Amino acid sequence: QDQERIPLPMFELMLGQIQQQYDPVGLGILLGESAQMEDVGVIGYLSLSCGTFWEVVLRLVRYHRVAYDVNDMQINFSNDSIEISWSSDRTLPSRLVEESLLALFLTVIRQLIGDPELKALSVGLLYGKPSDTSRYERFFGCPIHFASEQTRLQLPISVLSAPVICTNPRLTLRAEQQAEAMLSALPEDDRLIAELRRVLVECLHNG
Repeated sequence: QDQERIPLPMFELMLGQIQQQYDPVGLGILLGESAQMEDVGVIGYLSLSCGTFWEVVLRLVRYHRVAYDVNDMQINFSNDSIEISWSSDRTLPSRLVEESLLALFLTVIRQLIGDPELKALSVGLLYGKPSDTSRYERFFGCPIHFASEQTRLQLPISVLSAPVICTNPRLTLRAEQQAEAMLSALPEDDRLIAELRRVLVECLHNG
């Protein structure tokens, strides 16, 4: 089944309608926590064709704009961690969008490697500290830095070698063809930057 990206304004509108009916404090975390692999479309299928989470990262670097063509993604490594972050230079997402997408991202990682207890080392969120942070702390399992300059998720470096459970290499060709078609619809400069970023990330990780 072909997947189409939902424009950010439409996504924000959909979440806003949900927000009117439920407690808004930590609602994005609750929504992201309930996500399933199919919710991330072609990126999910690409991930399921990988052998390890490191392979997922490489696919994500190349194709992340297929799923989130809003702000740039950066990946940084240290001796004991990998940090994935998004700037807000181009567009400032709403609080609900930011929190639901970051929670969805961690939920999908947990599902991919079969570790529902995987905890982040550190999380940064753009907006100020809410009145109740318990839902955030319980979900991420780490210190939460509110009013951060970037949206960021720091994970143990060991996650890179974690095998993807239920991997299905037969999905590779179909998913890559679909992702390439969606990527080709983006401006040429964006595709070039995506490929350069993929090469740079691989070089940084390999030292």
